[in-house]
Amino acid sequence: WLRLLQRTRQRLAQAGLHLPDSAPPRTIAAQIQAHFGDPALLPLCAWLLELEQSRYAPPAQATHTLRDLQRRWRLLPWPAAVRSS
Repeated sequence: WLRLLQRTRQRLAQAGLHLPDSAPPRTIAAQIQAHFGDPALLPLCAWLLELEQSRYAPPAQATHTLRDLQRRWRLLPWPAAVRSS
């Protein structure tokens, strides 16, 4: 779970959104919306909320397994990486 969240932070940092290691998925989702404002990234925000739910919800309420979240991570829309000049 933590590795997947760290990979997400790294991918967002490449796009110019730098987040502290302590930022939970819910905060990251809000920051994505505030920073990019792109409706195409809403699936990424929803995925982050599902990731948080998989960690903190009671087992009966967690609807996604970590394996499922890892598989879906590869298919998510991501903001474009910022090119350094």
